[in-house]
Amino acid sequence: MINTVPSKYIKNFFKMLNEENIEYRLIKNIAGELPDKLKDGKDIDVLVSLSDRERFAKCMDKNNFSLIVHPLGSSEGWSFGYNLPEVNMWKLKGIKQRFYIDVCFMLMCKSISPKFWVPLDKYIQQRAWQEKEWNDVLGCWQIDQKTLTAYLLIRCIFDKQNFSDAYISEIEARKHLLDDSDVQAMLKTAFYKFTDTLIDMVYKGEYEHIVSKYITFTDY
Repeated sequence: MINTVPSKYIKNFFKMLNEENIEYRLIKNIAGELPDKLKDGKDIDVLVSLSDRERFAKCMDKNNFSLIVHPLGSSEGWSFGYNLPEVNMWKLKGIKQRFYIDVCFMLMCKSISPKFWVPLDKYIQQRAWQEKEWNDVLGCWQIDQKTLTAYLLIRCIFDKQNFSDAYISEIEARKHLLDDSDVQAMLKTAFYKFTDTLIDMVYKGEYEHIVSKYITFTDY
């Protein structure tokens, strides 16, 4: 039987942020793993306002979370470009499960340069804060569906360089949003003239070819 993090810890985490008036967004909830299916050892990805970074750290420390080494942080050889704040990883103490919170202060993706993080375009950053949505089940604020649609595609191509079944399912549920001008504008900040090709391939379900097509694309 797969060991999961009890949902009470997940909901209490968001309740804590709400009570402390921390400006945050849940970034994603792949395959509906929150609140009842988060596997022991997996993390929750959370965006925290840079202006609340110190208050957030104090809040986490006060509520039994400890700051640990981030596997994709500077101590592991990763660099953060263009004034991108470094990510944090926190672990809840005193429970048998490993419950992690992966915190960034700007939405970001991996560069083509090895071990190098870069921020996403300013337009996407602004939308993440302006177009928030409330999740009744989790009791938390999350990024809106349009921003999430663009983010999922950016993450698959730049960070993962593949489309897993779980991510494909999330994208398929939102691919109708690819006709939206805001979504297209966000995608163009990352993919430029490849955007139309990307959208067409998603509609055709050609996920296994998208990354290789992007890498060999030359019509910029």
